[in-house]
Amino acid sequence: MTTLTSVIHATSKADLEQQLDRAVALALTKATEQRQGILVTRHSHIRFSVAVSSEVPYGETHERDAA
Repeated sequence: MTTLTSVIHATSKADLEQQLDRAVALALTKATEQRQGILVTRHSHIRFSVAVSSEVPYGETHERDAA
């Protein structure tokens, strides 16, 4: 099961890094409660999603390139 927590549309590299950091921090709280991992997916060079996922082991963050 995967629960989407954030969708990111970045306008610059700095913006992307800030948004990803915030999104992963938010997901971390939910992932800890659910004892699941975090999945960060790149949909394009400016669009990413962050989700809590049972497909990712607890305590880990995985990256997926769907572009």
